Amino acid sequence: CSFAASSAPKSAYVERLQSRGVQAYECPPNREAELARVLERTAPDVVVFDRFFTEEAFSFRVRELAPAALRVLDMQDMHALRRGRQLVVEQTLEQGASSDAAIAAALAHTPSAGSSDLLRELAAVHRSDLTLVCSPVEQQLLAASYGIPSHKLALASFFCAEAAPDAQPGERGFGYGGANGFDARADFVTVGGFKHPPNVDAVRWLASDIWPRIRAR
Repeated sequence: CSFAASSAPKSAYVERLQSRGVQAYECPPNREAELARVLERTAPDVVVFDRFFTEEAFSFRVRELAPAALRVLDMQDMHALRRGRQLVVEQTLEQGASSDAAIAAALAHTPSAGSSDLLRELAAVHRSDLTLVCSPVEQQLLAASYGIPSHKLALASFFCAEAAPDAQPGERGFGYGGANGFDARADFVTVGGFKHPPNVDAVRWLASDIWPRIRAR
């Protein structure tokens, strides 16, 4: 059972899942009776919350109605860290520093204990049985700086390692099923929706700083 906070209409992806036998239930926010019916019908062993604000909205009822279910928080990213880094970059660039200096300052940033985003995220982590984090940096930060027990954190990165040198073409696993190493590949692609500000910033940085260096080589 997975909870995602979204006002978007039912998508083709949901229909594809249903065509493969996956049951999908629509449960609008603030509809306690409907949530109770969904949990009773599904009797979940595991409940996954999509980001901390979904955990805030649903976890207390899940604890009451499905107390035996494992509650998993999928952070997607550590919002307090990302937003803090964004602010550091903006402030550093406003002071006339180079983009390299702004990046260095952002990478050295640690969210303060007074950050409301941080406090909400840490509370959601503590309430959950397991938290999925998308980078080793975030995993280390949560454990070393904020005292989250390591057994409550699991690395669920967006990226895969290179395929093994002896991997067969089409073999599944690390490397997204491709057996081609770096030297055997060509061309370039970047993926990201522009409703997410960091993606817009990434493309601008790619065009202004990274691509000229690639072309120069």
